[in-house]
Amino acid sequence: PQPQLPPQPPSPPSLLPPAAAAGAVASLGRVCATRSASLLLLASTVRSFCGYAVGAWSVPFFRQCHPEHASQFALANGAFIAIGGTVSTIAGGWLSDRLVQRRPGRQLTAHRGLLVPVAGSLLCIPL
Repeated sequence: PQPQLPPQPPSPPSLLPPAAAAGAVASLGRVCATRSASLLLLASTVRSFCGYAVGAWSVPFFRQCHPEHASQFALANGAFIAIGGTVSTIAGGWLSDRLVQRRPGRQLTAHRGLLVPVAGSLLCIPL
């Protein structure tokens, strides 16, 4: 006699129906087939990776180099991240919206809104 296996739990529900998932994969494939989208995806990935690396290693580095100021650094670092992140997100969105607004007698120029994240990325390059 063969031992009986316990019943399997039901599979979790899918977020998308199979047809929608296939359509999403096909759409992503079409987007990634363009050179500009692929380069943008690669550049965004590299920039994010570098930003997270700096964020992850700045605290241990500072703690080792300046152990007597660790608590002051932690407070200042947290405040810069919280306040700077909030202000830059709101201000960047506002400025991008202002740059792409249609003005009477002028054409809508959506590409001008890209100047804000490009400038922000360039300002993050360490000198």
